[in-house]
Amino acid sequence: MSRFQVCISVFLLGLFVVTPLLHATHTHGPTEISGNDALTSLGLTRLASVSFDLRIYENAALVNLDGLSGLSSVGLNLYVYDNASLADIDGLSGLSSLGDYLHIVDNPRLPTCAAEALVARLRSLGWMGDADTGTCP
Repeated sequence: MSRFQVCISVFLLGLFVVTPLLHATHTHGPTEISGNDALTSLGLTRLASVSFDLRIYENAALVNLDGLSGLSSVGLNLYVYDNASLADIDGLSGLSSLGDYLHIVDNPRLPTCAAEALVARLRSLGWMGDADTGTCP
């Protein structure tokens, strides 16, 4: 069953198309994209900022984060985990501001070095938060 709910937070659970957010430039609250087994891409290129947490997890067919190419800021924490087909996070290349914590783990097709490269780039921009990305071989 699909469910979309807007309250203080935006939750996308079991949706195949992220239609309500296609033209959004900002979310005011935690944003979660999870449990979308058929979702292969995000298509949220206009999304520039998320005020609180951004959580992307348990999207079995999601192969990349290119649909977040316009994202420049996450106010608190960014979590990307348990996405079985996720192979690259190049869509986060525009991210220049992140609050406290970056968590990119348990994405079996994603090279750990890609997550570490994102951390290194954020650190070069002055980010001093904590990161959990595993270890690059």
